[in-house]
Amino acid sequence: MACDEVAEAVDRGRANAKAIELTSAHCRHARVTMVSGNSTIGAAVDLPLGRMEIRCEHAPPPRTQSYDAMALATEFYRENCIACPHRDGTGFPNLKSEVEKQDAAHEQRRRKQEARQAALAARRAARFRRRRLAVASEGKAHGSIRP
Repeated sequence: MACDEVAEAVDRGRANAKAIELTSAHCRHARVTMVSGNSTIGAAVDLPLGRMEIRCEHAPPPRTQSYDAMALATEFYRENCIACPHRDGTGFPNLKSEVEKQDAAHEQRRRKQEARQAALAARRAARFRRRRLAVASEGKAHGSIRP
């Protein structure tokens, strides 16, 4: 295994550890479990790099597993935590604040894309009008083609 691959795995493990920390801070009932244990690299560097799922006594049994704890936690939050009356938070930042931050960034990207597409449409319309005016001053083509 190359050094770059190990470095990427360590980065993923740190991101997973952060997601697990955010999930724990969000609610005492939610817990991230590694389904089939940790990977060899994860065990060596003491970071979570195995397949995970999130369980909660107030949510249905997990239907998804992932090696990406943040994606898994975000999906779990959206499906189970938003309107949960049993939430027992332990700190901040937590999963809710992180998902809100992700949503705000997504909304900002969406607005930028819409503005970009509107600008492109305006440029196309202006170009169409200029072409239309250029052709309009030339008059109609006369004459006919006869066989």
